[in-house]
Amino acid sequence: MFWRLGLNIVVASSLLLRAPATKETVMPAGLEAAIEAARHAMEPEGAGYRASNPRQQLALRFEQAGARVQAAEAATVRLRLAGYGRGNQRIEPAEAVLRAAQNRMEYRRGALTEWYVNDRWGLEQGFTLAERPEGEGALVVALAVEGGLKPRLEGKDAVVLEQGEWAVLRYRA
Repeated sequence: MFWRLGLNIVVASSLLLRAPATKETVMPAGLEAAIEAARHAMEPEGAGYRASNPRQQLALRFEQAGARVQAAEAATVRLRLAGYGRGNQRIEPAEAVLRAAQNRMEYRRGALTEWYVNDRWGLEQGFTLAERPEGEGALVVALAVEGGLKPRLEGKDAVVLEQGEWAVLRYRA
């Protein structure tokens, strides 16, 4: 049995979202899909991978230490898995083996796979557990947020990453 938790990272400011250009001619669906896939593909770069998200204006970098996300002209934030478990029992994540395929990046860590999917709607982050962690209580996934954006809890299921008083990215379940 597998457990899956997914989170979305999207641009928080509506000013960064632009309506798609009007098409004067209709492009074949297969060609349009191939272009869309290429816009969000993971590309090898050094010891990691890079990708971009033109619609959301995201620059992405995936390295052993974690994922870096930069939105438009804003500061960069690094997301790093700090641990997971049930209740008060935390498991230190194993060293990751990075695997990229098309618009998907995986950090394989033994029984846990941390994954990212980059598409026109934003960057989705998720976690798949191959087995239930020992212990009682709710499943906890702890993330470290480092860099120039500061997290602020918004409601019960969202974190806004801010630069100064400006909301730059929204991280929600």
